[in-house]
Amino acid sequence: LIKPEPKKRQVLSLLTNKVPFDEIQIDSQVMDLHCSCNFEINGELLPLRLSRLSIYYAIDVATDCILSYKICFTQHPNQQDVTDLIIGIIKPWKPMHLKIPGLKYSPEACLPSNLGVEFRAIAINMIRMDNALCHMAHSIRDLICHKLNATLNFGLPKRPKGRNYIEHAIAIISKDLHRFESTTGSNPNSHIKEKGGSNKKIPVITLDALEEVLSVLITDHNIKSQAKLNRSSPLQVLKQYVSQNYMNLNPTQIHIANSLHLKQKVVPVKWIKSENRRPHINFENLRYTGNCLSAKELQNKEVIVEYDESDIRTLKVLSLDGKPIGTVVAPRTWQSKRHSVRTRSRIFKIVKHERSLSADPLSGYFNYIYEKRHLPKYATELARIFREFSSQTFHTEDISSASNDDTSSDSTQLGSKRRKHKIPTWTPEIELLPVRRG
Repeated sequence: LIKPEPKKRQVLSLLTNKVPFDEIQIDSQVMDLHCSCNFEINGELLPLRLSRLSIYYAIDVATDCILSYKICFTQHPNQQDVTDLIIGIIKPWKPMHLKIPGLKYSPEACLPSNLGVEFRAIAINMIRMDNALCHMAHSIRDLICHKLNATLNFGLPKRPKGRNYIEHAIAIISKDLHRFESTTGSNPNSHIKEKGGSNKKIPVITLDALEEVLSVLITDHNIKSQAKLNRSSPLQVLKQYVSQNYMNLNPTQIHIANSLHLKQKVVPVKWIKSENRRPHINFENLRYTGNCLSAKELQNKEVIVEYDESDIRTLKVLSLDGKPIGTVVAPRTWQSKRHSVRTRSRIFKIVKHERSLSADPLSGYFNYIYEKRHLPKYATELARIFREFSSQTFHTEDISSASNDDTSSDSTQLGSKRRKHKIPTWTPEIELLPVRRG
């Protein structure tokens, strides 16, 4: 007797979806490219070599259209980067001001969120990602399942073919990045990667230039005709389907687009009367205080704090029923510059293993990174915190007065040891130079 062959398991994820936004695939990749960044501090030009960055993509399976992308200043993105990527699908995309001579957008090249309100209101049915830790965060599940009313699918472990559309899009963009001299190639034995003596030099391609090139390449992908789309471009297929068919809309996601990045956490209100302290809330290793916590009904009770991960200087306090109570602020030494949860956690990690905090921990952290700027890892972090500290939400006069409280480099460093050479204190006047050619 001949034993019948077992039936092959059908992978449903390989079936092509014909409805736009029915399935969106998300994935990230460490770019096969090194870039540089030029700083000007106190009239001194500092060209630095950055480590490899990561980039996130979100692609629509039905039309092969790239919906959003996010450049991350690290090789290990976190949940905040994933949140920014998903919000980019809903928020309107704006073209960059290109400074590279000869570089320009192709006609009608854009992301779908720039086509109109009706494209940003299309309901998302399912988002497919791999089993990365940042994808499995509770905040990502709450964003996709509860706020966007979509389905989150992690797929089978070690089976990237279920997300073949996003893998193919990543491969196409990577081929264009291999044209630069500072590329690492697709593998360690690649013949196009940097030679042994060049991997210490400053790359010609700068961070600003890389962002402009990626913006042009990604938008150009959306207007290129493809054989699998009957010689039509992804944007053409998307426009045609939306204009000729009824779409499942979710208008609420447009109204809550500005609040999708806000997160909530339940914390207790501490009031230690024996220490003669004001009522406070413990959040991210700091005590937040405010007049709204002085009410007797809040003594040793739990409340909800609402915060923006990119700026945690102030928190909004809500009752367990969702009613607003007031706001609380961080200590004054942490109010000088805008900073995120990622930056504060890294500061306290340094404090725990290496040094103690100074009077101004944010300026001290900048000086600590600046001291190790010759290493690509710290140069990348320097570029990240520069952009984070520069995106202030209050007036420039307040920034200058806060940063000029202590002008000596020794008093703003992490730790009490004096440095052998003088390091300039960070100020908002530090500027990234534009791309320079020739």
